[in-house]
Formats: sequence, structure tokens, C-alpha cells
Amino acid sequence: MAYFSPKKIINRKVVTKSVSGNQVYDIINQTTDHYREYHATEPAIVTEVFMGENELPNKETTDADNENVPNWRYAGSINAKFVMGTENLPKNIRPASHHMVTYPVPGEIVRITKIGGEYYYWPLPLNLHDTINLNKVRGKAGLFLNNLVSPQRTKFNRRIKPEQGDTLIQGRFGNSIKLGSDSVYENPNIRLVCGQAQFAENVFMKQTDQDLIHQEDINNDGNSIYMASGGENTKSMILPAFDSHHLPNKLYGNQIIVNSDRLIFNAKGDPGINTGSIHMFAIDQINLSSNGGLYVETGKNGIIALGTNAEVNKNPVVKGKELQSLLVEILKAVKEFSHKLGHAAGAVEPETSAVTLDAINEAGHECTNAMIKIEKIIPKIFSKTTFTI
Repeated sequence: MAYFSPKKIINRKVVTKSVSGNQVYDIINQTTDHYREYHATEPAIVTEVFMGENELPNKETTDADNENVPNWRYAGSINAKFVMGTENLPKNIRPASHHMVTYPVPGEIVRITKIGGEYYYWPLPLNLHDTINLNKVRGKAGLFLNNLVSPQRTKFNRRIKPEQGDTLIQGRFGNSIKLGSDSVYENPNIRLVCGQAQFAENVFMKQTDQDLIHQEDINNDGNSIYMASGGENTKSMILPAFDSHHLPNKLYGNQIIVNSDRLIFNAKGDPGINTGSIHMFAIDQINLSSNGGLYVETGKNGIIALGTNAEVNKNPVVKGKELQSLLVEILKAVKEFSHKLGHAAGAVEPETSAVTLDAINEAGHECTNAMIKIEKIIPKIFSKTTFTI
């Protein structure tokens, strides 16, 4: 809305004698709008947007060595033309605020205002077509420079479906933050989405209806972080990548759900001051599930590998019950051999004092056969899924 700056307060002495014509003219000028600044906000169409260092004006300097230093103060500035007015706007008009900016693209309309003798543009393009990806003036797309953001690349990025009372922050490239609530409009939730779903049915519906808005889908959107607080019990909405026996039947209360094709957690830290650690605590359980393998590495050589692909390490751990059974058989065979050997050594004929060699030979054969059977059992003590080095 256009407005004048407040009138200046003029303290003037009361003059009782006659005044000259020049004095009357000065008094009139002081009390009229001639000394008040006029502020107006008008729509203007963006012709150029300046982002890269080669597009920015150079800093003003008297130092010959720094003549070609780009002035980053003007990153995000624009050139524009008034839609209605005939006034020529200056170049490199900066946004009115950097706290929340949607940088326009050539062909979109922004609001230009003049404050304190400086022109600014309000950092949200005018909503011409009820779209989020582009709001260009139609039929003039070829007239503008630096026209990099095209409708072909962004046409399936749509407005997020709102609910009553929501606060939405959306980018034109299919990323969004929704500050909303549960179904009873009482408990807060936050949804962060990067990459709207592009599966066949979704794309077909958006092609059919140019005005169709997007409903977040934690299983099909590119990356999702859902934060919920309280609310009624709801059935699990996420489709797990692993058919776990420990997946909760219901998701409720305070929780954070993350879904993406790849998750990377890296605590780089500083080894000199004992930082760079990841801590996970749970009052109930910590459940890890994987269709491939689970690997725990320590230092340069230590590794524990679990899962169907872990056999590449070729060093399986032993299974406790199977190892116990094997040791029992070994001890049983040794014990039996020792028992028979002891009896054979005591079977001395009084007349000759000779040891019964047949008894010793029999005990030896029985122990050998027992060891052969035990040897065949040894491979069964190795785990097929748990390995280490």
C-alpha cells in the first residue's frame, strides 16, 4: 500500500510583522508533501537474476589489485520492469529481507518498494497461477535472460495439501516443511519432505490435472522426516524394508520417523578432544534389521559381520550349543579310552606279568573311530551368518 512518510514537526516563531513573498513560499513548502517521502509498492516483472560471481557487479575500490572482486552483497539481486509504471528501475535490486527468501526466476512478478531512497523487492514471487514451481507471465518466457528454471523440469512439483491451521514453507523444487497437527487439531507435528513422489500413478494424475496438489506420502516421497507429538494411536504408516518381527503394530506418542533410500550418520568430531561419537539409548529395545548384512568395524582390522552376505570375510564364529555338544563328545571319547586303557594295564596275568595287548588295541580302535565321527561334526559348529576377523 502506498503511503507518505510522517509530516515533519516544524517549530516556527510567531511573526507579527509583514513577510516577503519568498518567506511565504518557504513556509508553504515546509508544510506541504514536498518534504515528505512517498512510499509505494508496485508489481514488476523480473528480467534478470544475478547469482554467480561472474554475474555480480565488482566492488568499488581504489586498490588496483582488487578491481575485479565480485560484490557478494548483490547475490540474489534482480533487474526488473514495472508492470504498470513507466519509471526505469535501477539495476541489481536486492531482496527486502534475507531471513526467508524465494529467489524469483526471470518472468515472474515481484513487488518493488522504495524505502529510504533505496529500491527493494519483496522476496516472494506473486502467485499468478496457484502453482509452487513457477509463476511466470505466460507467453513471454523467451524474453528473459538467465532463464534456467524451466516448467518441463519442475512441472510435477506441486503445492502441498494443507489442513486447517497449517503453516507451510515450500520450495519450487519439490521440498517442503509443514507445521501441522494431528487429526483432532490438538497435538503438533512437523513433516519435512525432499522430493515429491514420482511413481507412475502419481505422475499420470498430475499430467491429467494441472491443478492437482500433492499429498505427502512417507513411503513414496524421496526423503521424509515426520515428527509427531501425542495424538491418538495410529496404525503403522511406514512400509518397512525388512519384514521384522519387532516392528511395532502401532505408532503413537512422541516419535520421529525417517525414510529414505540411504541414511548416513557421521560424527566426524575431533580425536584430540574425545568427540565424534554416536550414542543410542533406549529404555526398551534397540532393534537392527537388514536383508543384506550387518557389519560392526573397530579400528583397522576388527570386524563383526552378521547376515547372508557376511561370509566374504571367511572367518565364522562358532555356535555355542554346537560347540558344547562337540566338546562333550570329545571328552566322552577320551574318557572311554582312558577307562579301557586303565583296565587293560591292570589286566596282568600273575604267572607272566604280561599286559593284555588285545585290550589296549581294542580301546585304541574305538577311540580312533570316535574321533573320526567327531571330525565330521566340526564344520557344524561354525555360524553361517556371523563372521569376524
